[in-house]
Amino acid sequence: MADGHNTLQFSKPENVPDFDTYPVSRTLSSVRAEGRAVFVAWSDGTEHRYHAELLRENAPEAETTLPVTREQVINLLDLPEDLSATDARITADGLLEVSWNWGTPTCFDPGWLSALAPG
Repeated sequence: MADGHNTLQFSKPENVPDFDTYPVSRTLSSVRAEGRAVFVAWSDGTEHRYHAELLRENAPEAETTLPVTREQVINLLDLPEDLSATDARITADGLLEVSWNWGTPTCFDPGWLSALAPG
């Protein structure tokens, strides 16, 4: 940053459910879990809703995604009908961490989340 320009950062491979890289052009400002959805407020002032099923199915973890091939090992129909996000927080390294009523807590990269956001 010595030249005064911002350096664009990219997602880390272990924090996304596929082999793509995503620019992290904005950061998470606040997050909240509301049952079937997680709401994210971004540093640019926008807010987006992410459905619990979408997040849980695409969680970058061994329960849902093979680490080597990044293939999904869980089907949407494998998720419980009453799946809900019970808590959401921003980790020290800027990831979205979601706790569930089923399965382990999962982290999501802000670059990947931003790529899914409408608009």
